[in-house]
Amino acid sequence: ADPELLARCEVLFDDARRLCLAKQSGVPSQPQRPGERNTMLGAAVAHTPSVGEAGPPLEGGLVHRLDIETSGALLFAKDLATRLSLRRAFAAGGVEKRYVALVWDPDHRLRAGRKIDAWIGRGSDPSRVAIRAPQTPEAQPALTEIVRLTRMSEAWAWVELVARTGRRHQVRIHLASLATPIAGDVLYGGPRAPNLTRLALHAE
Repeated sequence: ADPELLARCEVLFDDARRLCLAKQSGVPSQPQRPGERNTMLGAAVAHTPSVGEAGPPLEGGLVHRLDIETSGALLFAKDLATRLSLRRAFAAGGVEKRYVALVWDPDHRLRAGRKIDAWIGRGSDPSRVAIRAPQTPEAQPALTEIVRLTRMSEAWAWVELVARTGRRHQVRIHLASLATPIAGDVLYGGPRAPNLTRLALHAE
């Protein structure tokens, strides 16, 4: 359990079966080894100890994951049955995953209503993914929809997106594949935005 991290986290939702915490950028969703501190799973266990027994070791009741650099809503189950039910809902597309991102778009390539339908597979190294042809081994279909766009300047725009599938780095690689990377996304070529030192991606 990590009560110190919990004290810095906002509780977004809490009932008898579910807990949703606001994850900060730079904090891992879960530990990689026993006893690791400063993870959102530890904060959730500090809030509700049963979260730690609601799934496998190092996962507990964690229902989904966010990249370390991404901030936003992270959902936990307080018992195994709820975790399994929620994970089935995620896998079946029954949960809407909505994100907000600041993107580099000097050529105005993006628009509300645009759908990015591109398969995702392994990248050039284990830290990244890449757009792959559907017949590529282990590639998976992925769909992201831009539902709102607010232009901040000629070069920068805030976009609201819905990830219709749940692939690793999906929103990041989909936007980068259009030459409109997310601000601060050094892994996929995103330039730094003024007065911003983090990845500008938030899970609503």
